[in-house]
Amino acid sequence: MTVRPPPLDFSATGGTEERVRADAIAAAVAEGRSLGGETVPDLTEYLVEFFANVAAFDLQESDPVDLLGLALSQRQLAQVRANGEALLRVYNPTIAEHGWSNGHTVVEAVVDDSPFLVDSLSAALAGAGRPIHLVIHPRFQVARDNSGELQSTAAPDAELNQDLESWI
Repeated sequence: MTVRPPPLDFSATGGTEERVRADAIAAAVAEGRSLGGETVPDLTEYLVEFFANVAAFDLQESDPVDLLGLALSQRQLAQVRANGEALLRVYNPTIAEHGWSNGHTVVEAVVDDSPFLVDSLSAALAGAGRPIHLVIHPRFQVARDNSGELQSTAAPDAELNQDLESWI
């Protein structure tokens, strides 16, 4: 069980949760060149969607390079994917090898969206005795070419005709 500190009172510092979130994402974007972020079209929009459901406290407490590294690593894993294919990667990021490190083992998955994905993955990790530090679970409306190459990501939109993927 992870014990979290009490929620921060952002008003005491003159900020709001939205401002803290925006500042953390802006700081990660500013580090974009350090990890190849300039290759991602609309990096800011991608990071906003990637971290949309992450608590502002977790973003504020993270190094901007590490936030960028997490998001770019997940995008790199998702770069080529056949319809219906499940992609999974487990690794310990290091500065020397990956350009960023968060001190934790990272489990990344890219799969077709379906119910209970996070619950199933969390249960599997718990069953293996592995505690979970943080779950990031963006869902993206994606466009891929015929070879499965990622063309774009966007927030889910029922009117679009692309497939919905879960990136965990």
